[in-house]
This record gives sequence, structure tokens and C-alpha cells, in this order.
Amino acid sequence: MRYAKKQQSPEAIERQSRIKQLAEIITSLSPEEKQAYIDRVGIVRRIGEGGMLSPYNMCLILYQNQEATLVGGYNQWLNVGRQVRRGERSICIFAPSNRKRTVEKDGEEITVDRVNFRLVPVFDVSQTDPIEGEKINKRSYRDWE
Repeated sequence: MRYAKKQQSPEAIERQSRIKQLAEIITSLSPEEKQAYIDRVGIVRRIGEGGMLSPYNMCLILYQNQEATLVGGYNQWLNVGRQVRRGERSICIFAPSNRKRTVEKDGEEITVDRVNFRLVPVFDVSQTDPIEGEKINKRSYRDWE
């Protein structure tokens, strides 16, 4: 059974095309140009995971919000006692999504790992406010305290 694809709003379609254009611009940059841009604007970190973003995603974030310093998903901000302000626009980045598929080859079933990338919305710390009286999850909070 196939499901009908959900209709997207014109704003969503325009935003996706803008992200695709940004992705093409970033892809065309040399590694030296990406590094020079990051050095000029600054490093953007992720909340919760403790790791750095890829240079590609850093450029993608900085093209959308040059003031970004620390990004996280909506639920990640809730976990550290911060609320994303109503009406704030997300910053889109590409995140890996692993999929396992069973394929039949020469009469034998084998499992194939496939990595896809999908757009994920994140928000900068400047787009959030502290939640009053909320207990902070120190494990997620440690990266930027």
C-alpha cells in the first residue's frame, strides 16, 4: 500500500530549494576555502554530543546564521533546561541516517548498510531562553557550561 505524499507549503518548498542552493555552493568550495571561511567566522559546536560539526555543516550553518556559536535540536535544548523561542526559524544541517536492507544475491540473503543524509533542524543558543525552575541535565550541559 502506498501512501499519498504530504503536500508541502510554498514556504517549505522555497526553503528546501534555498538549502539545496547553499549545499551546491558549499560543495563547490575547496577544503582550503571552507577552512578559511570557518576561521574567519568562527567554530560552531554541537550541544550534547561533545563533537565538532563537519566543516560542510559548519559552513551550512554559518551561511544561514553568521552569529551561530552552539547548536542543538529542539529536544536537546529542552534536555539542558532551555526553550526555543516561539517563531524562531531553524537552521538546517545534514545528518547521517543509517538504514539496513536485506538484499537477495545469488540465492543468499545479505544485509546491506546504507547511509543516507537528511535535513535536520537545529537552533542556536541565541534562539533559546532558560526555562525557569527547570532542573538541568548536567550530562548534556557539560559541553558548553
